Amino acid sequence: MTSTASTSYWPRVLRVSVSVLLLGVVFSHVDVGEAGGELVRAPWWVFFVPSACLLLNSWIQAWRVRWLLAAFSIEASVGLIFRVFLMGSFWGLVLPMGGAEATRLLLLHRRTQNLDACAATLFVARLLETLPWGALLIWGLASGWLSPLPFLAAAAWVGLALFAGA
Repeated sequence: MTSTASTSYWPRVLRVSVSVLLLGVVFSHVDVGEAGGELVRAPWWVFFVPSACLLLNSWIQAWRVRWLLAAFSIEASVGLIFRVFLMGSFWGLVLPMGGAEATRLLLLHRRTQNLDACAATLFVARLLETLPWGALLIWGLASGWLSPLPFLAAAAWVGLALFAGA
């Protein structure tokens, strides 16, 4: 009989191996010198704006989570939660299967010693984010609907119908 650890090891090795192989194929078709030249010619805001947006979003989430933790009588500084969100974002990008939320839960639990409160807080914080993301989705679909490009307008109509539950 095999243990759970050994049975979950091989699928992970396979996923990582396939990812590395596919990245190798992609990078074998990239001229590194040309790509580096394009990065040098890119305007500064191409790098600055996404970083600034990530920081702003993490700061807003830190305040939201601090407020939600206070409902459980847990005091945590905004700075601590902000760092937790940045570390979660990093590990969510680096790990092969994501893991931002799991990392945030682990780090918050480590500092608060209340797993249930941390899990509930992160769940409610994620639910509160659905309203602005839903608004962005509707705006994106509506702006595609107004597009003079027939394919984009058709895709927007299909998206709106699926979103509306038709």
